[in-house]
Amino acid sequence: MWGRQYLHQQNQIAAKNMTPNPFPEDGPESNIFGLEPNYPMAEVYPQCVRHNAGSNVPRLFLGPFNVSTFLAGDNHVTVKVETQYPFRDVLVTTVTATKPFTYYVRIPSWITRGTFALDDEPPETLKPLEGLLGIYITPGKRRITLALPSPISIESRPNSSVAIHRGPLNYAFDIERTETVIKTDPREAHAVDLQLDPVGAWQYAIDPSTAKYHYDSRSESNALPSPIWESGRPPVSISVLACLIDWPLAGDVFPADPPENPECVGEEKRIVLTPIGLRISEFPVFRSKGLRGSSSSTDNKQVPLHV
Repeated sequence: MWGRQYLHQQNQIAAKNMTPNPFPEDGPESNIFGLEPNYPMAEVYPQCVRHNAGSNVPRLFLGPFNVSTFLAGDNHVTVKVETQYPFRDVLVTTVTATKPFTYYVRIPSWITRGTFALDDEPPETLKPLEGLLGIYITPGKRRITLALPSPISIESRPNSSVAIHRGPLNYAFDIERTETVIKTDPREAHAVDLQLDPVGAWQYAIDPSTAKYHYDSRSESNALPSPIWESGRPPVSISVLACLIDWPLAGDVFPADPPENPECVGEEKRIVLTPIGLRISEFPVFRSKGLRGSSSSTDNKQVPLHV
């Protein structure tokens, strides 16, 4: 990972040196993309599996990993998880053990229609207890297929704006921009600092009741591209009806607060949101002309639309 930011904003239309700097505790370069602008900092790594030498294994991280460990009573357990989650809803886990034990999986609160299947048995509805699903594992090799579909969720944000989520991912409008190299490191060609400036429209209000989830099924048979967060690479997106509005700036890096009750100044069109980008992710809200007088609501979390 050669480009990262020290500071992020939900609505960020540029990434450049901030003068004047609205974040006095951090440097003016903390908003640009680079290897270490305003770094070093403490790195944080996820805890995948919690093990205290007891008789069970609770799994916290819903991503791909391998682990081999010994539980109480010299029970040798190996776990292999194959998945593209959260870019795909299915996780396949292979567990081997020399003795029986209970395998626990963390089930996020946003999962409402999840299932699991043990080996070739029919899928069962998830019934986690305090966020953990317990699965009894007998000696030998077992396969657990976990399906974790999520609805689109609409989060209320300040100034009557909304944010769009599905599962753990926040979806944003990725603004078209230019990239300018403003600093290089002679010791490593990849280590550059980048300034990003918008060249496309970003002043959109959305009608969240029109949100639809899209998934590129071609990614199922291939490894996810790396880095996955680069523009155009995530295989998931959400489309939503939007229109351009009057939305002023609050400097050269940030927009002003999202306007309340905005009026469209352009035609309605469907825009695409992705979990990435130089971004707008807290949107003003408008009501689409085609839906006025209907009873649509954000309770229509949209069954995922695979395309």
